[in-house]
Amino acid sequence: MIDLLQRTVGRLCTGTALGLVVLLFMMAESQAWPVPGAPERDAPAVSAERVRSLADQGDRDAQFTLGSMYLLGNGIQQDQSQAAEWFRKSAEQGNALAQTSLGAMYYLGQGVPGDHGQAAEWYRKAAEQGEASAQYNLGNLYLLGHGVEKDEAQAMQWFRKAAEQGMVLAQFNLAGGYAEGRGLPRDDREAAKWCRKAAEQGDVTAQYQLGLMYEAGRGVEKDRREAISWLTSAARKGFEPAKTLLLKMGVDSSK
Repeated sequence: MIDLLQRTVGRLCTGTALGLVVLLFMMAESQAWPVPGAPERDAPAVSAERVRSLADQGDRDAQFTLGSMYLLGNGIQQDQSQAAEWFRKSAEQGNALAQTSLGAMYYLGQGVPGDHGQAAEWYRKAAEQGEASAQYNLGNLYLLGHGVEKDEAQAMQWFRKAAEQGMVLAQFNLAGGYAEGRGLPRDDREAAKWCRKAAEQGDVTAQYQLGLMYEAGRGVEKDRREAISWLTSAARKGFEPAKTLLLKMGVDSSK
């Protein structure tokens, strides 16, 4: 069985960037979110001028939307510095997505000087408001010791908070913590439980790992049929390790 933590660490080390990808999707969606005085969601997108007008009046949601428009270049010329400025205005008024966005920009050094300590500070503000992407990213900082003192137990606590909200990457990372006793007591059953939650959301790596757990009888009762089912799910999404393992098991995943 391929070590679950080995696969997890690869995800953790890129976790903040992955969290930003999730966040960017949210921000892209935000272009259709209603802001005060804007049309309903199924109406045409709000113009940059209208958003700026509301942002200039101090509306924190409009400030966040304007920041995301600058970051993505949606309806306005892309400008990371302007994005950071508007995220900051919104974040200082308590908008959790803006706080998370600003944290990500500090972490990556985009639009602001790179500063892991500032990233941790803004992630924490959003995480304490219950924002799952911030909880996940703060967990990564604790795991890696970026901007905070390395603390695997704290990392897993934040991953749990995000995982309980259904964030698939956090669920997989929590499974890895249980699988290898990293920041948590080792518990194969808990590892399998959280791996299943991620797998059921379609996460290909979790599907592969859950298949391995069924094949090895680790944390679950050994079940070749279940193993093949989960490995096939991963293989049909193009996950090569699953295809290779199925061939070794004498199973053609293309059928």
